[in-house]
Amino acid sequence: MRYRKKQASHELESVTIALPNNEEIGFDQSIAIGNGSIIGTRESQQDSAGVFLDPDRELAIGVVCDGMGGMESGELASNLGVQRFCEGLAELDSEEGLPEKMIKLVNSIDEEVFDLIDEKGQYIASGTTLVGVVILKNKAYWISVGDSRIFLFRDGKLEALNVEHNYRYLVDIKKEDTSFQSSSQIRDDALISYMGKGGLEYIDYNQFPCELKCEDCFLLVSDGITKTLSEDMLQEILCLNQYSVERMKERILESVSNSGKTYQDNATVVILKYYGNKEEEHNDEISEM
Repeated sequence: MRYRKKQASHELESVTIALPNNEEIGFDQSIAIGNGSIIGTRESQQDSAGVFLDPDRELAIGVVCDGMGGMESGELASNLGVQRFCEGLAELDSEEGLPEKMIKLVNSIDEEVFDLIDEKGQYIASGTTLVGVVILKNKAYWISVGDSRIFLFRDGKLEALNVEHNYRYLVDIKKEDTSFQSSSQIRDDALISYMGKGGLEYIDYNQFPCELKCEDCFLLVSDGITKTLSEDMLQEILCLNQYSVERMKERILESVSNSGKTYQDNATVVILKYYGNKEEEHNDEISEM
């Protein structure tokens, strides 16, 4: 067991970066971005999302965090996760050793969330999921902790890239382990890995780069979306709105809002769509909303 260390208390600071239209997107319109969220039926917004763009280095970062542990502490943990992830990778200029850098970074964020204290110096019981994608030139790397999801939409097909770090996943990977005894008292969706756990046993990432094709689209979402919309529903929305990331984002959030669920969690989405140097192929990408 790792022991906590005292650190300065943190004030809540939103690091969500909203891009209202694609005229604000860099490197010759080679990447289109949409992001947004809804509060659902919750009393507060504990999801956080952020993007970072550097046209000169053809670098784009997208990240979604879903906070847990109560109102203020969940919001604090998710905001901290987004901020530290973007800050930690903002100076990238090479993909050399990038998976290892990302693993080191999320372990550092886990420690910082674990050690959070309030204004009275008391430790905060909190945590957050994290999914992040880094695009550097024509290659992409991703990393995941928790049950938020990363999808790749390519050639009209939606593919889940990461697994959900929940008890259902643990039971599945331990099914050949005779020493492991599953428990019906633990919920299938109970998290087994999250930022703030104080030592990450499960981290999902791609060791080798994803070589990007023109119009590849990454979808990062909190579980407020995946517990309401199936992968088939998400794929259909993306297919019907594939020429505008703004419309993709809006239709996803509208579908969640209109689902009629009695209890709807916070729902957040970040979309990164890659075009390379084919800016002429997406002149209609400018939002018409």
